[in-house]
Amino acid sequence: TPYLVSRFYRPPEVILGLEYDRMVDLWSVGVTISELYTGSVLFPGNSNNDMLQKFMDTMGPFSFKMVRRHNASYEKMGLQPHFEIGNTGGTYEFRKQDLDKVTGQPIVRVVNVLTSKTEATLAQVLLKASKVGVSERVEV
Repeated sequence: TPYLVSRFYRPPEVILGLEYDRMVDLWSVGVTISELYTGSVLFPGNSNNDMLQKFMDTMGPFSFKMVRRHNASYEKMGLQPHFEIGNTGGTYEFRKQDLDKVTGQPIVRVVNVLTSKTEATLAQVLLKASKVGVSERVEV
């Protein structure tokens, strides 16, 4: 199921419906430590789809192999995959779920992953967070 674990601590493998092992706990520990250190959630997505977008914005695109396995897994579960595999080998696009700004209705935008903007690497996020003073990180 893609809904195992609380959303902010959910690793990509779970969201993508892939097989997972104890390493998902390591992911959760890592994002928890980051949250404790910075005082803010590392990936504050409001849905699984938004979480995937935040992962890609921070760490870059998923491998084509991972996306292929995700699509097969979601199709087995009868769910709409988050990615569309392209006609040419090794390409895929992200099905970004959003709300229409005028009507407020849900819409899906197909985004070319390889040309989408990567905001920062995970290392850059953590390094930036480490430069914030303790008084700014911790609120009691």
